[in-house]
Amino acid sequence: MKSTLKYRPEIDGLRALAVMSVILFHANIINGGFLGVDIFFVISGYLISYQIIDEIKNYGKFSFSNFYKRRVKRILPVLFVIKLITLILGIIFFNPSSLNNLASSAISSLFFISNFYFWDISLDYNAQRAIFYPLLHTWSLSVEEQYYILFPLFLVYFQKKRLMLILISISIISFILANLLSLYYDSLNFYLIITRIWEFAFGFFAAHNHVHQKKTTILDKINKNLIHIVSIIILTSCMFIYDKNLKHPSIFTLLPVLSTFFLINYQSNNSIVYKLLSLKPLIFIGLISYSLYLWHYPIFSFSQHLELIEGNFFKKVLLGIITISLSILSYYLIEKRFRTKKIDFKKVLLFLAINFILIFIIANITLIKKGFPGRLPQILNNYFVSLENYKKKDCIIQGNCEFNFENNKKVYLIGDSHMQTLANDLVDRIKNQNLSYYVSTRPWCFYFPSFELIHKNSFKKTGCNKEYFSELKNRINTDENSIIIFAGRLPVYLDSKLFDNEEGGKEGKEFTREFVTKNKDLTLQKSFTFELKEILKRNKVILIYPIPEVGWRVPDKIMSNNIKRLISGTKYKDVTTSYEVYRKRTSSSFALLDKLEHKNLIRFYPHKIFCKKTRCFTHDNYNIYYEDDDHLSNYGAKLLNDSIIKIIKDLN
Repeated sequence: MKSTLKYRPEIDGLRALAVMSVILFHANIINGGFLGVDIFFVISGYLISYQIIDEIKNYGKFSFSNFYKRRVKRILPVLFVIKLITLILGIIFFNPSSLNNLASSAISSLFFISNFYFWDISLDYNAQRAIFYPLLHTWSLSVEEQYYILFPLFLVYFQKKRLMLILISISIISFILANLLSLYYDSLNFYLIITRIWEFAFGFFAAHNHVHQKKTTILDKINKNLIHIVSIIILTSCMFIYDKNLKHPSIFTLLPVLSTFFLINYQSNNSIVYKLLSLKPLIFIGLISYSLYLWHYPIFSFSQHLELIEGNFFKKVLLGIITISLSILSYYLIEKRFRTKKIDFKKVLLFLAINFILIFIIANITLIKKGFPGRLPQILNNYFVSLENYKKKDCIIQGNCEFNFENNKKVYLIGDSHMQTLANDLVDRIKNQNLSYYVSTRPWCFYFPSFELIHKNSFKKTGCNKEYFSELKNRINTDENSIIIFAGRLPVYLDSKLFDNEEGGKEGKEFTREFVTKNKDLTLQKSFTFELKEILKRNKVILIYPIPEVGWRVPDKIMSNNIKRLISGTKYKDVTTSYEVYRKRTSSSFALLDKLEHKNLIRFYPHKIFCKKTRCFTHDNYNIYYEDDDHLSNYGAKLLNDSIIKIIKDLN
């Protein structure tokens, strides 16, 4: 059964535009390049729908077996090969934690559910840590594969049952859901197919119009050249104007989706845009776009893990050349060979079965062996073995804990996520002092009553809100002679900036949260100062000054330094940061805390433990002090808590 769909070179040009925008987005060059995926969804909706509708119209039936054979040959061979290569390289270069994440995502993508996996682990697609998941980009492939499985069944079943009315209704529901979920459930909205159906549907509407040669709207009477020019301007403008803080998909996504629909639906071989998109270089990029999409993200991820492009433009260019070269090779050696009708489908299935089994077995063994920590240098082996044995108490993860509550004298630990590791290690130590122990922590939350923490762009509240502060304040005010420990990442909150160690370790572009209050005359400094003075009248307070930030994920940095040493033969370089940068970074925090004076106030300085002379250290010869770029590891927390518990003993 041969389709009547003629080759449309401008669609390959659109594919080129889509894949280039995605790659440039991941390279931090185009802010709205993530829209390339939405272009792919509309194109897929068009091409798949056209095949099905055309076959039913011309032959009176639809061959599911032929359709799925074509999809399998088109999608899976190169996908499985790149996944297998990524997994093997991960075993060589990744630390156990990253390797376990890679193995889990590899298994989920085998079953076309990686979008559910990344949603389940609450991985923000735009988060800084997202680049450390080399198969993150398979989420969109899983969405497409779910569409390929479900949509033909839907289309064939409803072909004679008011199909257009049903699909329009489903699309409207999907679009409304996308807008509602974008306000409250960002991750669910982004990853799942239910909020993407309307994008595929626009492709279907174009295909339906073309197969049945229908005039769609008054726009048919307008010059198609004008429609194309306006559409391509809107589409490319969105890629530059939109950014990762945009609610997506949502009503804002309608513009690029409609623009793609217009470019496909209002076909004209004479338009300027058609000729532009049909240029041979763009067609070639469009042809290799699938391989480009598959290769680029693992390559970017590995380069980030190993810091291969740190601060060097020529290395970035080389990385681009490698990505394009591998894509060309995989296109000609795998994609084209498996797409041809000459190859026996049984051989295709055998090839896929071998790759599937290898990926499945390797990934599961990796998870069973907990990322093979024994292959690492001793310091990393020690860290990851201890990580497996270390478990935070559930209530500490949730942010509220109370131990030994029958004792009258209490110790409070109040702060942000930095305090959770300290809190966990202190449990048994404080219980041994016959003291009650109350832990209250929230992510990104310092003790600023009268303020609430919100997301800057959505104005959505966080767990650090007035209800939390009110409850905590009431609890503290009912106590006397307690010991209250305040700590957190104060430099971020006072300066609203993430950390840059000025040596290549930069945490991110911007701090996307903000403390707000209705009292315009109140500052964070005034809020904390006033509240602390009230507390000091009845209780002892231990102020923990800012813990040195690093800027690099320390276990990954140690791993990459070790790999560089093995490759280049140079001496291993310890991971340290500048003490001068630390003092500059924390100047506003020290200014605030140093002004506070009271006989019940005790100060504790973490930098005196981690910094010596001009450098701040992140590890010794056997142990790592940090679990990422700013949170202490269990060992690092123990170093601080040895001193903190001495202070508590003296006060008790």
